[in-house]
Amino acid sequence: MIKNSLTITLFSLLSLGACQSTNSSLSNSSTTVSDTTTSLSSTSSSSSATSSSSSATSSSSSATSSTVTLPDIEKPTGYEDWIQKKYTYTFTSEDILDKNGCPETTPVENRPTFNNVNYTFSSLPYSSYGAGKGLQFGSNKSPVTDADFILSGHFGEDVYVKNITVVLSVASSGRGAFTLNVGDTTKDTIKFTNTSPDSYVFENIDSVSESFDFTFRSEVKKAMYLYSIDIDLFVNPDSELDFSFEVPERDPVVPGKNDILSTKYTLVDKEEYYKDIDMDLTGNDLRLELNELIKTITVYSYDQARYTIPYTDENPSKPGYIYGLYDGDDIVAKWDGGTSWNREHVWACAHMNIDGSGRPDGNTKNHTTDLHNLRGCSKDTNEFHSDKYYDYVSSGDYMFPNVTSNEVKGIHNFVGDHRGDVARTLFYMYTMYMGTSASKALILTDDIANSDSTCTMGKLSVLLEWNKEDPVDEFEIQRNNRVFEYQGNRNPFIDYPELADQLFQA
Repeated sequence: MIKNSLTITLFSLLSLGACQSTNSSLSNSSTTVSDTTTSLSSTSSSSSATSSSSSATSSSSSATSSTVTLPDIEKPTGYEDWIQKKYTYTFTSEDILDKNGCPETTPVENRPTFNNVNYTFSSLPYSSYGAGKGLQFGSNKSPVTDADFILSGHFGEDVYVKNITVVLSVASSGRGAFTLNVGDTTKDTIKFTNTSPDSYVFENIDSVSESFDFTFRSEVKKAMYLYSIDIDLFVNPDSELDFSFEVPERDPVVPGKNDILSTKYTLVDKEEYYKDIDMDLTGNDLRLELNELIKTITVYSYDQARYTIPYTDENPSKPGYIYGLYDGDDIVAKWDGGTSWNREHVWACAHMNIDGSGRPDGNTKNHTTDLHNLRGCSKDTNEFHSDKYYDYVSSGDYMFPNVTSNEVKGIHNFVGDHRGDVARTLFYMYTMYMGTSASKALILTDDIANSDSTCTMGKLSVLLEWNKEDPVDEFEIQRNNRVFEYQGNRNPFIDYPELADQLFQA
């Protein structure tokens, strides 16, 4: 369960010109067939065994709320009665900052407002925006090495600023530098050269101020990109500052439209699908019978999964958004080149190299592209999982699926219980890939240290507990149905979770 949660929403301006006389309407921001039908598993002998940032635009201004867990921060001395808040804003290409600037002298009512904080910014020789790359300032088309870009956020009253995280990148061969100032506190200049979004965290700022300032400078004639700003702060108990915000509604994802692949199979109810399965079977007998039912599927390539996941992983309570695995992010359901989300292997690739094929490339069609095992996941959280096994504590080679802000960098929701989702996915993979003459069987076990790491996941006993503690929900049911529409098979452990205990009864 979530404790100390704060309901917040990501805003983004549809087409806000700087220094407009009125605030613009708000739109979304969150911080990426040629079919083959094949049998991917055989009924060989059994192996041993013992849950969202994109630049897409919303067409609606209505919204639903989203919760984010506040980090555990001790209240500052002398401010014990102040209230902890979190300010979050993710910029997108719709946040158009006029190149003439919006100086500090601009009246408050004429300044652009991002999640109830108004902004001012300096003039710049070139100011624009790049699709899928947040807010762009600077370009190789115009010199920027002799000009600073100053972006200031104004709360309208003094707040106690504790931590600030900013996510930035540069164009290829670019080099940027920036300085942060909050009240009387000025942080050392930081240089950044990463072409992928990277988080820069300033902890224990401990400054009381009405505003904060970022001063950016490009060291070469290349663009810089600002993705998001996240601030941990405390406000006066009488303050009316509200950083609660809403995720604007988006159109539901429809197969066959907006790059989403068309589905292949007509959905059947689960009773019909399992009508020939003896539900009283246990152990390997159950595994063999289920395998025979689910093993023949339509296989999609790893590249094609970019255009199925927005549909299969759509949040049923927030149409148009992927429900991010492990962190519960609301991710715009559109592939943006991998900027906002990745194709996460729940059963890690490093531990499913059953046939020597290794990690998939874009054209790969095999067990590594099984849609039941591929989930939409934020880039930061995907990197945190890496090739870890699963356990109650994230440590070393193990990961607890409900990640926290202390573990994953960047701005995320950190909500939801993802334990059962993980467990039932791994039970499916274990049942689906039993080994062939050309491949090894997948193994689920507690004895990971003494097992073949190329085909083993766990801990099995923990997964069985999570299957009970985190029951199947509406998202899993919908996702199971939608994967069937593409692939032609179902996950038996979502339809009948009790089968997991029967499978591993011995």
